[in-house]
Amino acid sequence: MRFAGKSALVTGSSRGIGRSIAIRLAQEGADVAVHHRDSEDRARKVCAEIESLGRKAVVVQADVTDRQRVNAMAEEIVASLGSIDLLVNNAGELGAGNKSFDELSGDDWDRIIAVNLTGTFNVLWAVKPFMISRRSGSIVNLSSISALAVRPNQLPYAASKAALLSLTKCACQA
Repeated sequence: MRFAGKSALVTGSSRGIGRSIAIRLAQEGADVAVHHRDSEDRARKVCAEIESLGRKAVVVQADVTDRQRVNAMAEEIVASLGSIDLLVNNAGELGAGNKSFDELSGDDWDRIIAVNLTGTFNVLWAVKPFMISRRSGSIVNLSSISALAVRPNQLPYAASKAALLSLTKCACQA
């Protein structure tokens, strides 16, 4: 088991890709913080699946755009699981990403950038002090093929995911 004795936070893990990642980490021995924004019932079901594998699981809630709430969430995880050894920044939003150039509003842009880019930054910055103090930790930021390939009607989504690639590369150099 590659992650025995490790604790992971997977953002956006109440469904979809995040859920699959959380389950896989548990299968590999990790205890997992299952994050959601507004789907506690689904997050609890994921926790039950993880616990059925003999691992600890905790439900955590935060809108990743809310820096104070994200910081509190990181504290909650450390209190519950003892550490955050692995972070998978998976939470994301396509939102209005399928609107044409003419239909897209400033509010659409703001929300997608806030979740996909600023939200990733917020979680990364909330978790990094715990990893630095332990001199150990791994971080994975999920992007999208939309960061590299032109996709019709995905202006804010593609821009946020391309910026996320740059954020990740720059953070690796710090």
